[in-house]
Amino acid sequence: MDSVSANAGSGKMPAPWVPDHGSVRPLAAEDLERVAALFLTKFRRRRLLDHAVAQTADYMRKLYLDGGENKALVQINPQGGLG
Repeated sequence: MDSVSANAGSGKMPAPWVPDHGSVRPLAAEDLERVAALFLTKFRRRRLLDHAVAQTADYMRKLYLDGGENKALVQINPQGGLG
């Protein structure tokens, strides 16, 4: 029996098992600068200037963490870093 079937009656959904790509967890405030840096380099093609990272992290804090339920997720690679 797989882990999903084994836990089906418990009312809880098990975390997805993704061995090649790491795992996923809720976004935390301490993740914001790294997430901002990834965003800027992958989607905006900006150089990683300190003020750009700080401004983007502040925007992401307001968007994802301030004033409500946090449903944002981050991917954790197999080495334990943000992916």
